[in-house]
Amino acid sequence: VMLLVLATLFRHPIGVVAPILVIVMAVVWTVGMMATVGMPMTLITNIMPAFLMAVGLGDAIHLVSVYRDLRRQGHDNNDAIVSAVGSTGIPLLFTTMTTAVGLLSFRLATVDALSEMGTAAAYGVGIALLHSLVFLPIALSFNTKSHLGAKKVTGGDRLDRVLWRLTGLTSVRAGLMTPARSYRTLALAAVIAAVSVAGMSQLQVSHNPLAWLPSNNPLRAVFDEVDREVGGTATVQLLIDTKGERGIKDLDFLRGLEALDKHIAAYRDPKMGEVIGNSMSVLDILRETNKQLHEGDQKFYALPETQRGASDLLFMFENSGPDDLRRLATADLKTTQMSVRVKWVDANAYPPLADYVLQGVKRHLSKHADVRVTGSIYTLGSTVSGLIDNLLRSFGAAFLFITVFMVVLLKSPKLGLVAMVPNLLPILMIMGLMGLTGMPIDMGNLMLCSIAIGIAVDDTIHFLHHFREARACGKTVDEAIEVAVQHAGRAMVATSLVLTLGFSVFLLASMLHLRRFGGLIALTAMFALLVDVAFAPPLLRSLFGGKDEKR
Repeated sequence: VMLLVLATLFRHPIGVVAPILVIVMAVVWTVGMMATVGMPMTLITNIMPAFLMAVGLGDAIHLVSVYRDLRRQGHDNNDAIVSAVGSTGIPLLFTTMTTAVGLLSFRLATVDALSEMGTAAAYGVGIALLHSLVFLPIALSFNTKSHLGAKKVTGGDRLDRVLWRLTGLTSVRAGLMTPARSYRTLALAAVIAAVSVAGMSQLQVSHNPLAWLPSNNPLRAVFDEVDREVGGTATVQLLIDTKGERGIKDLDFLRGLEALDKHIAAYRDPKMGEVIGNSMSVLDILRETNKQLHEGDQKFYALPETQRGASDLLFMFENSGPDDLRRLATADLKTTQMSVRVKWVDANAYPPLADYVLQGVKRHLSKHADVRVTGSIYTLGSTVSGLIDNLLRSFGAAFLFITVFMVVLLKSPKLGLVAMVPNLLPILMIMGLMGLTGMPIDMGNLMLCSIAIGIAVDDTIHFLHHFREARACGKTVDEAIEVAVQHAGRAMVATSLVLTLGFSVFLLASMLHLRRFGGLIALTAMFALLVDVAFAPPLLRSLFGGKDEKR
């Protein structure tokens, strides 16, 4: 896909091969670093190579686009390379830093896979910048004649005219851009934001890695069969330390354990109904032994009625099957375990079950034993409970640091804070879309917000950098917007196109979480471009325009 996009944009081998080599080297360096430090590929980090290709290619496209425009204007090759690096170097540095900050915010996550993904991808975007500023100019130096597909067009080509219309420049030239029109555009942005916030209120948290697999996947089929035939693939594990010496023989303890077993078996999920399968504990040994001592009569599949009977049954089993007993209890008969099978469902369903189990432990066993509860349902449940915390923590850190970067880059607190408005709107739009369509927040798209703001801010940095430079030279707000469009507009469209098409390839993945992630990032890239070219100019006119626009 990227080869086709580059061939369409630049129409020359150097314009196609050089950017591809930049991202290939960035991916190789990054995967090599992961192997060197022992960082594994996981369900989360396996998106990293394609992510680096899509994001890293943006740096190269910005530089090559400016270089191509300079060549079209008549600059010789060396001057075009130097000027292109000079005008894009600082914006590229800051876009890389903001993207890296968005990724490094995952270092604050409690899930190792997210933390590793953030570290590796941040390293990769830095390497992509290094090769864009070092290798790419060397490759362009071999181009002596080609303008990389650029043609001189009087009055601008079709893309120029689309950008002028979106940013309102054609209306300015025709005398139609009024404050009222800017306010109407901003009102439309406010409506979109309000609808997005309403959609966000419907967002739900989910974690079910099994649902990511296709319905015909053999692993998923086996899970379903085990759930159906055996009682469940998830587990509740109870490690029970009795308070007395050889306390497992105590009949009161055994009756409490039996009451807990019945308590857990009676649980019903509000949506799924029956989710508890079979259980395994020392109770099964006692009941089965008691039944066999009474010639297999099923009514004796129960605990003995006396303490002596319980002690004798355990003594018999301890002598006849010591190895079997050790699977359920320690040699001193002081500590035992209970294992309960649970059907595999969305992890959201497990926290109520976990609370229910703890209530039963407190009610039936607190007097007789100290119980520690674990198992896969607690692992999955704690993952869900930490998802929102991780999301808010990583996004909050990314937003804070990126805001500081914007203020420093643009050398204006007001402009830096204003710049974050068009960067937040695409995030609101994509989260609102998730809520309205019923797409949950899960481990697969948890990193979406932090990555999205790192991507969204890239176009804004290039646009506002040139806007600020033009304003510093004394140009009016509309003149500065026109300069920004001329210098960054085409590259913004090209990089957004690459991101959109590049991440859209994930829609062909067999795993659901990859399809969701790729589709959402692709939409974010397009939303970010539209917001920057359609809503940012009216915002700048409203806040920085006036009767005397000259600085």
